[in-house]
Amino acid sequence: MKLLLLAMLGMIMLMGCGDANNPQVNETYTLRAEDDNPFGASAFYRLLKQQYPYELESYNLPFARWYKDDYASDNELPTGITYCIISPRIMVWEDDASVMKLFVENGNTLVIASDYFSAELQAAFGFKHTDENEMSPTRFPFEEHKPGNTFMKVGDGDSVLFRNYSYFYTSMHNTLVPLHNEQKDTIGLNEILEPDVLQFKWGRGKVIVVTNTRSLSNYFLLSGNNISFAQWLISYFPYDINRMVWDKFYASNPYRNPPNKSIFEAFLKNEALRWAFWITLSGALLWLILSLRRKQRIQEEQSPNINDSIAFSDTIANLYYNRHDNKNIALKMVNHFVDAIRQRYFIPGPILDNNFATTIAAKTGADITITESLYQQIRSVQESYTISDQQLMQLHFTIRNILK
Repeated sequence: MKLLLLAMLGMIMLMGCGDANNPQVNETYTLRAEDDNPFGASAFYRLLKQQYPYELESYNLPFARWYKDDYASDNELPTGITYCIISPRIMVWEDDASVMKLFVENGNTLVIASDYFSAELQAAFGFKHTDENEMSPTRFPFEEHKPGNTFMKVGDGDSVLFRNYSYFYTSMHNTLVPLHNEQKDTIGLNEILEPDVLQFKWGRGKVIVVTNTRSLSNYFLLSGNNISFAQWLISYFPYDINRMVWDKFYASNPYRNPPNKSIFEAFLKNEALRWAFWITLSGALLWLILSLRRKQRIQEEQSPNINDSIAFSDTIANLYYNRHDNKNIALKMVNHFVDAIRQRYFIPGPILDNNFATTIAAKTGADITITESLYQQIRSVQESYTISDQQLMQLHFTIRNILK
């Protein structure tokens, strides 16, 4: 048993050493300027910083907001500005897209690099973005992420000579299709020799569109001599740049929703989620309706009320009876009788005096002989040391006859 435990401990230590020697690579695809991971864009950003040390600025605002607060704040709209948006997904809506067109028409340059362009952005500048799955619907899903030696070709749009830049990772087959061929130059090709880098004039300015944007990641640019790919792309920027603006907003918000679109709208677009939502809502409403009906709670069986005063009187009576203290019982009976006469007939002052028999007979209507007998019995109780059971019963019956 001891040897087995030692063997298991050794295997765990070896596994831990293996993990330490082969750490996991962070493949999060961000293309952010501050991200030094393989698929960040810090290498490309530093290259721009070297080329334009005084002109490069960073902003974390939607384009329309930047245009209003910074660019169009002066009476004269400046020119010679290059605005770079590099993000895995560029979610631009109509307000941003319309302002981008004005920005370029005034004589500025817009660089947009992404693997997903919103429909509003594609419509604004007249191009269509097609990804690998749309071009090859028969391709198996696992082949899309199968690593291999993949490359991009770059060169002059008027020349048949293109230079290859390769690295080992998943294929880059995204394609840019110009909707209007006039004044649109193809300056880059993907692995299947379809356009993936376009430049075209727009008003007095220029637009550069790049897809397969992992070619601007740290991993691609630092593989072999691929840094010259970024230098080649920068060579198409205008030579008279007054300001170079690096966007941080779209790279930080690759999945943002339109301003007038709620989360439920996106949720209800999916048929399965839509059915789940309505079934859950219907069940909740049904439960609420059924719960509105009044529910009678089960009443526990209650024992009848007990007159504690009667029980107390019985207890006291039994106590006297068991002790056979007839005189004490007789005195209690006399006191009770006197109190009852005083409260019922409103007789003030002492009652047990020489006029007792006459007063009681007059008030109660009892025969004078009975009241005189009661008086004599009361005097006997007060003067005697002991009272027999017969005397006690006789006193009880006499009082009852008077108070009936």
